[in-house]
Amino acid sequence: MKILYCITRSDWGGAQVHMLDLITEMKKEGYACEVAIGEKGELYDRLEALGIPTHFVPALVHSINPILDVKVVYDLCKIIKGTQPDLVHLHSTKAGWVGRIASWLMKRKTIFTVHGWCFTEGVAGNRKKIGRFIETLLAPLAQKIICVSNFDKKLALALEVAPTQKIEVVYNGVRALEVQPKPLKSSKIKVIMVARFTDQKNQRCLIEAFAHVSPDFDLYLIGDGINLEGDQKRAVELGIKERIHFLGGRTDVTEILQDMDIFVLSSHYEGLPISIIEAMSLALPVIGSDVGGVNELISDGINGYLVKPDNSHQLAEKINNLNSPSKRWAMGQKSLEIFQDKFTLDKCVAHTRKIYENVLKGGH
Repeated sequence: MKILYCITRSDWGGAQVHMLDLITEMKKEGYACEVAIGEKGELYDRLEALGIPTHFVPALVHSINPILDVKVVYDLCKIIKGTQPDLVHLHSTKAGWVGRIASWLMKRKTIFTVHGWCFTEGVAGNRKKIGRFIETLLAPLAQKIICVSNFDKKLALALEVAPTQKIEVVYNGVRALEVQPKPLKSSKIKVIMVARFTDQKNQRCLIEAFAHVSPDFDLYLIGDGINLEGDQKRAVELGIKERIHFLGGRTDVTEILQDMDIFVLSSHYEGLPISIIEAMSLALPVIGSDVGGVNELISDGINGYLVKPDNSHQLAEKINNLNSPSKRWAMGQKSLEIFQDKFTLDKCVAHTRKIYENVLKGGH
């Protein structure tokens, strides 16, 4: 079976991690995989290193651009004609839009994975309305729409974007790793967040929360992006720059996580964050904004805490609640149990493979 994958961005985020893991596993199972991508960057480089045939499509941009969008449909049609895939698997909103049109024109069976709807809670009003309209219009062009959380499926059904038989939930998953035991006592309690510095991820809220967090805690932030400089200045303004460690973009995230005590994700909106799943796989307690599918990962008070988005005082309170080593250990063990039960990469790949087979057979 040959599969053409398509994604817009090449920077290292959840959708990119998921797609690369999926391709890696499908390749091991004998699937022929190729990729169309709108940027050169870390994902592009990793695909090339794996020997995956990768088609650079510069017209595949993140924003709506009528001229480029017509061109990218044409470009994708040419790629589909040249590669002759049995199946086209689209990832991310923009690739999902133009890719469905191109696949339909070329009469190819298509799957679209939603890594958080563009009309979800926390998205600005006009963007939300336009996104919902386009998704409803294009939903019939895919044989199957994969949602990464039950939240996203329920949202699509409530807004009548697509019928229930069209949508299937496949939880994101990461590889299970051997968890290294941590000492119960250390000089500082290490809190970490891994995400691009964007309005969506809202590191600003976490930084402002740290003005009210005990000096026993230090914060580590991995990622880069348009808000990085402004957030660094905010840490200085609050007088806590010595406790906030900006680590930039990193390729050794897993190794850094193994040395941490608490994981936080303070986003305005999410699908099902792979960053949280990876933290859970390493037995970390997790604090996250109660948005999207985050509450399908965090059981409040069991393996961490759910907080209201953009509420720095509540976030600070929950971080301070985890000052006990034994409490962090107990919650971390619950994170690991939940991960092993629902969110391993093996489970994700097996479920996705079954969808591929059903779609190619003409089923649901």
